[in-house]
Amino acid sequence: MVRKSLVNIRNSDVRYKTQRSHLLPGRDGIRRRLGSQQTTLMQTRTNRKRQRRLFEYDIPTTANPRMSKRVENGVIDLNDDPIIIEEDEKDFQEEHSDRNNIEEITEEPEVLSPSQSQSILNDEQDEQEVVNVVEKTLFVGEEVETEVIEMQEKLDNIESIEMRREPNDNGIITCPICNCNLSTMQLYEKEAHCEACLENLSKPAKYGTKSIEPTTMIISDDEDDDDDGIMVSKSVAITSLEKIRRMAKVNNPKPKPKGNRKEKNVRSTKPKQYLPSIKILTFDCGYRIVVDGFNFAPEVDISKYFLSHFHSDHYIGLKKSWEQGTVYCSQITSDLLQAKFKTPIERITVLRNNERHWITDTISVIPYDANHCPGAQVYLFQEFSDKNNLKKPLKQFIHTGDFRSNDKICEEFTNIEVIDGVYLDTTYLSHTNNFPLQREIVDKTSEYVREYFIKKDEANAKHRAFSVVPAPTKKLVLVGAYAIGKEKLATKICERLNCHCFVYNQELRSYYMDCGNHDLNSGEINVHLVPLGVLKNEETILKYLKDVVKVRWLDVIVIGIIPTGWTYGNMWESKNLTLSKDQKRDVSLTAWIDKDKDMLPDNWFIKQLNENKKFQIFKVPYSEHSSFMELIRFATCGKFKWNKMLATVNLENLDRARDMAEWFNVWKTINDRKFDDNHI
Repeated sequence: MVRKSLVNIRNSDVRYKTQRSHLLPGRDGIRRRLGSQQTTLMQTRTNRKRQRRLFEYDIPTTANPRMSKRVENGVIDLNDDPIIIEEDEKDFQEEHSDRNNIEEITEEPEVLSPSQSQSILNDEQDEQEVVNVVEKTLFVGEEVETEVIEMQEKLDNIESIEMRREPNDNGIITCPICNCNLSTMQLYEKEAHCEACLENLSKPAKYGTKSIEPTTMIISDDEDDDDDGIMVSKSVAITSLEKIRRMAKVNNPKPKPKGNRKEKNVRSTKPKQYLPSIKILTFDCGYRIVVDGFNFAPEVDISKYFLSHFHSDHYIGLKKSWEQGTVYCSQITSDLLQAKFKTPIERITVLRNNERHWITDTISVIPYDANHCPGAQVYLFQEFSDKNNLKKPLKQFIHTGDFRSNDKICEEFTNIEVIDGVYLDTTYLSHTNNFPLQREIVDKTSEYVREYFIKKDEANAKHRAFSVVPAPTKKLVLVGAYAIGKEKLATKICERLNCHCFVYNQELRSYYMDCGNHDLNSGEINVHLVPLGVLKNEETILKYLKDVVKVRWLDVIVIGIIPTGWTYGNMWESKNLTLSKDQKRDVSLTAWIDKDKDMLPDNWFIKQLNENKKFQIFKVPYSEHSSFMELIRFATCGKFKWNKMLATVNLENLDRARDMAEWFNVWKTINDRKFDDNHI
């Protein structure tokens, strides 16, 4: 669509000149004069872009410009004489020093005489060179450019309307929308008239030759400043561009400061995913329950949810507003839910270990200690035909949650009927992820810490003989841990060393253990349970000593212990090595033969020792998940018979899932043979 101009001005008739220019420093430190031939290349390109916009729409950017005009028969003839538009620039520093007194940049057109026009045209070789001169010297304020862009968007909306006009040979100025004669109107009246036509475009009316009265807006002196700090004085007509800008601000108001907001922003929440089948346990009667699945879409027929322990990957989705059913958990987990999420006690049912709890009239659950973090439980779900007949269950499930298997847990399920399904914690189900027993880690770690401090005391005694600097007498062991868990290692070390344990992050741990005092006792080993981030490097340890313990590092001997099962992984075998079915059977059979060989190497701590460091930090393969060998012993213990085993961890990789399923088939064959031999 060919856009028509409100005022017919040829490109070659327009010149821009600046009344005054300012010297501003550039990036290279050289001061350049804006609005002159010394503008930079970037300014020239920007001016060209602005100039094309002005010529495309031919929209004046001032309400009442000063014009010298010749009148022939009452009609302004702008086709003969070139026009020079003068542009007032505001002082750059003045504009930034007082934002509330900003004045709009105005352009003042000036009509030259015919002789001046002819001389200018003769000096130029062609129209393109004239435009290049104009583009180099044009400087338009950012506010003017914004108004022009907004007006462009308004004009784009009328492209679907057919606007055909006869060639304007007589110099008559008509409205591009309604074809009304605008020749006798002032410039601001023409703009106001066209703005009124634009506002009426949304109405179902046909635009013919019917005239639309021009409108103006008057703002009184006592009106408040707008958002940009611009005050419009009384009896000043607002241009159409100004009206568009004000309308845009009304429709899209600026966000208020955060401190003044009374209403919270409502985020668009994504729909929750459906419950995966691994989270749902289904009984013969059709009744269904969920274990560790709180972050999924609710099911109409499910109202009983079990939380095995208080770790984020299991309780994710739980919060105060969660209302999908009743949460079943241990007493410690219940206390933590109420403390962290303010979960109402009415939505929690506490399960005591080794006691039967009836979920329905025919379905019960017996929880056992999972040997994991505090409050963790392993569940035995049973379905009966009648409460009074508990000898022959119809359906049985074992859900381990996260657990560290041992002989005690295996004994809990001895001589019961066949287990239909075992939901197994498969965190370390890989033959490359094997590590020593918990008691082995605790014994070796405690013994090494005691011996280390004895050797330090002997070295300090020799040091005092020839040095005036006092040797440190206080001893500190920093044991890293998660928000919940790993407490057992710290407490066991305290028992072996006959000392007390201090807990740094006491917010949640105070609900189930004594957090102690952080003061250091001379001549005694002090154990602190700290976040793993404290043991990141020497700087974080120094910060902990300064801010929490309030002691100089020169006055204390520090040992750091980072417990993680991954420390022991991939030591002798490649992680990518896949065993055949026969090899898996051989490895599974040797798991019982090598049961007493899960020992920590004697040089485990010595090879990590570095005397050049301020603090000694050791990684120990302590985990609260079952090692690979412990998983084999649990599945092939022969104490109970199971029909199906399902993995609850590491299900993202299809190859890994197939490999675990093959391990389960091998274990089932071994366990069935053992179980049958024990019951002959």
